[in-house]
Amino acid sequence: MAAALVALFFVMMLVTIALVMLNGTLLQPQYYPDLVQRNQVYRFVMVEALTTAIDEARRLDAERFGGTFRENPIITSGLTSQQIAESVRRGLSPQDLERLASPTLLMVGEYVRGDRDTVVVSMDTEIVHSVTSEIHALMRDEGAYAPLIELEIEPRVREIVSETLSADENVSVWMQYLFGDAEDAEGRIVRVVMSSLTAEWLTGQVEQALHEVIAYLVGESDGFEIRVKLTDSEVESAVEETKAILREADAYELVYPGVVEPVLADVLWPAIRLPDGSTATREEVIDALRQAAPPSWVQQEAEALIDHVGPYVVGRSDSFSAEIDLSDNKREAATALGESALAPIPDTVTFNESHLRTALEQSGGPVMLERLDYIRTVMDEGWTYSHHDLRADLSGRGDALLMLDRVRSLLADGYSHTYEAHPVGGSRSRLERTLDRGRERAEIVRRYQWIVYLMTPLLLAAIGILGANGWRGRTVWMSSALLVSATLIFLLSWPLQDALAHEVIEQSGVDVSGQSQGMFEATSRLLADKWVEIVEAFSSDFAGGIRLYCLILTGAEAVVLLAAVFWPRVVAVVKR
Repeated sequence: MAAALVALFFVMMLVTIALVMLNGTLLQPQYYPDLVQRNQVYRFVMVEALTTAIDEARRLDAERFGGTFRENPIITSGLTSQQIAESVRRGLSPQDLERLASPTLLMVGEYVRGDRDTVVVSMDTEIVHSVTSEIHALMRDEGAYAPLIELEIEPRVREIVSETLSADENVSVWMQYLFGDAEDAEGRIVRVVMSSLTAEWLTGQVEQALHEVIAYLVGESDGFEIRVKLTDSEVESAVEETKAILREADAYELVYPGVVEPVLADVLWPAIRLPDGSTATREEVIDALRQAAPPSWVQQEAEALIDHVGPYVVGRSDSFSAEIDLSDNKREAATALGESALAPIPDTVTFNESHLRTALEQSGGPVMLERLDYIRTVMDEGWTYSHHDLRADLSGRGDALLMLDRVRSLLADGYSHTYEAHPVGGSRSRLERTLDRGRERAEIVRRYQWIVYLMTPLLLAAIGILGANGWRGRTVWMSSALLVSATLIFLLSWPLQDALAHEVIEQSGVDVSGQSQGMFEATSRLLADKWVEIVEAFSSDFAGGIRLYCLILTGAEAVVLLAAVFWPRVVAVVKR
């Protein structure tokens, strides 16, 4: 019976030592942050994993960035992965990450052990502000906004202009007054817009909007409104570019169809009698004036007209009034048509914003005036984009709006999970299921481990009582049982270590096959490998503790066993 109990004692001793080591590792809250710190997880995340993730993001197609960019923005910026990673680390160093994560890991240990029922993870929003500011500073210092202007903003401006022009069948009629023929209008409008949208302008706009947008994303504010506005110097650049473009157009087309003809149409009859008794049409009279106008005069009047119209178009003036002197033209044309034909024509023609707006409305309808007013408002007051616009844009992109709300909630309120003994539904995440499963098993250990701690010495005592009658024989039996069991457990600790590591990986649900698929395949493999390293470190701590415990027991019991066996000789030697 004593021999049979030795086998049972071996099992109980194995469970006892395992419980001792479990209480010293997974059931010790401080063990979690210590394990992570010893395996240099924080440096790994902020160096190897971060750089690899940036490298993989560099290889993604543009549509992977939510349809916001035409080209991959990391490539467009011209920044290296190392530059971006170092910028992020300036905002969030490995030491900062450890300072933030260690209390959470300690809380997880307390949750698993049952000391608390809720795990709360608070987010440090200042870190988000710091990281984004560092990235912005890097882009500013390295001139990354210039290629973004060229490769992202200019093509979008061109698309918008092209869509606007192609959507209006009458666009060539009214656009010629401002930007020439329809086939040239697109490029010329883009030139006007892009003359103001410089890299320095974009840098300033990002700097102003960054804090407000990030404050909204991290939940510090309920909304945001970005006002993208041009400075006086930038508007002046647009005015000068508008003037340059208007100068490229046919000056005769600008002065006569744009200004003179609409005014004279109101004062001339459709048919005009000439001195010789014949008649001339209104168009023939205007054409005679046009033919009489010397190129130098036309160019001079066009320049003056541009000086008035340009500031109005870009919203820098609310009105304008330009006068064109026709007196010299009338005298030259009178030699061909006669003074009487030209009598109704005024010596000067006034062209103001009312004439311009009337011409636009007649050629394209009210929508033309709306477009002009929109351009003037944007150029003068700026363009606004608010959280309402953002949510409207994201509403048509699958789960993008839901993801935005989740991110804002996480950053604002943090993460909280409360233990439920019998949860309803299957809405818990894998992390929550793993935490609760570990807590439930730890609860079983805490509830029943006293039985093991009590049964093990009782079994050892029973082995001694059943194995012999005297104290020496009983000591030999108990020491032998302990010595054999400790030796066997020591030898089994290596396969036990491998089995334990496999079980922890299996329960965590982490794919360590190295066949991860997705956008960040290499990063996923790195993280999986690091997880395996952490699990192996834990299993090494666990099994190593068992081996140390067994070695101590083996040495102690060997001394006790030898003392019991040779006790008579020891006594005899002492008596001599």
